[in-house]
Amino acid sequence: MEYKVTLSKCTEHLGEPLNGLTVRWWKVPRMQKLLALGGSLVLIIALLILSKKHYWYALAIVAMSGIWLFPYSYQRLMESYRQELAEKIKYLVNDPELLWLNFLSHLKTIQDDEIDWRKDDKPRISDTNIKVLAFLKKNGTSQGLHRVISSFQDSGSANKHLKRLAEKGLVEVAGNDYKYIPWNFIIINDFHAEVQDDKVRKLLNESWERMIDEMGESKK
Repeated sequence: MEYKVTLSKCTEHLGEPLNGLTVRWWKVPRMQKLLALGGSLVLIIALLILSKKHYWYALAIVAMSGIWLFPYSYQRLMESYRQELAEKIKYLVNDPELLWLNFLSHLKTIQDDEIDWRKDDKPRISDTNIKVLAFLKKNGTSQGLHRVISSFQDSGSANKHLKRLAEKGLVEVAGNDYKYIPWNFIIINDFHAEVQDDKVRKLLNESWERMIDEMGESKK
C-alpha cells in the first residue's frame, strides 16, 4: 500500500518528534531543555562538593554523571519521539488533502465541492479501519474479526467492510480471505514528483507499522 505525503504535511502533523529524529540533536528544543536541566544538576552537585574542597570527588562525579546520564537520556528521548510518531501518524494519513490526493484525485478536483471525509468512513482511514488492519496483520486472516470489533454485527457486516477496504487498496484479497498490506510512504513535492528522503520515509513506515502492532496488541 503506497501512500503519498508531502514534507510540509509531515511537519504540520508530526512536528517536533519527526524533527527530533531527522535533524542534529542539539538543534531540537526538547534536547536543549534536557541538556540545560542535566547540566544544571551536575553543576549544582559539583559546587556543593567543591564547597567542601573535595575537588577530585567533584570531577569524578561530574564525569560519571555525564557518562551515564547523557546516553541514557538520549536513548529515552529518541524512544519517546518514535512513540509520539506512532501515536500521531494516523492524523497525518487522515489529512483531507492527502486523502484527496491518494483516493479521489483521479475522480474529482479538490475544488469541486466540500468533501465530508467522515461520512461512512469513506475514504477516511478511521479507527475501525485501523483496527481491521491490525487484526489482519496480527492474525493473518479475517476469520473471527466480527468477534473482536464490536461495530460489526456479524461476519457478514465484517466482510462487507473488508470488501470496501479491498476496493480502496487497503487490504489484499486472498481467495475467500483478506490479508494485510504493509505500508510504504512516498514523499512528493508540490508538482507530485517523488522526493528522495529515505530517512523520513523509513521513519514514517516504521511509525505506521508500530502503530498497527500496538493496536493489534490492544485489548480494547
